[in-house]
Amino acid sequence: MTASSLMGIDLGTSSVKVIVAEAGGTILGSGTASYPTSQPYPRHAEQDPAGWWRATVVATRAALTSAESADIAAIGVTGQMHGAVLLETDGTPLAPAIIWSDGRSASEVAAMTAEISAARVLDLTGSALAPGF
Repeated sequence: MTASSLMGIDLGTSSVKVIVAEAGGTILGSGTASYPTSQPYPRHAEQDPAGWWRATVVATRAALTSAESADIAAIGVTGQMHGAVLLETDGTPLAPAIIWSDGRSASEVAAMTAEISAARVLDLTGSALAPGF
């Protein structure tokens, strides 16, 4: 692997995928590790941010091992849509992350959209309201 090797990390809804590739696009190594989504109540969808990190470490190590080198020039990171990770002042999570597929605020979304109007919400925010937002 040359110094122009790149790493891509994609934290998806059910797993993290990591690749190491040459600048021209040839994939040199890859790794994947999954994590669960908790649904403690109806319409809830939560994940443990520490689980994201543990899975990222596992997948990154697998990608670097299969690439047979650790000479990375740059890293690109992408993540699953939107979500909320509420933090203590020291940066530790207060609770599991509420991920994009969570639907617990559906009644609030309906009430706000009815009160403001879907057109006004779109004008103000550029997007319709949705429970996962």
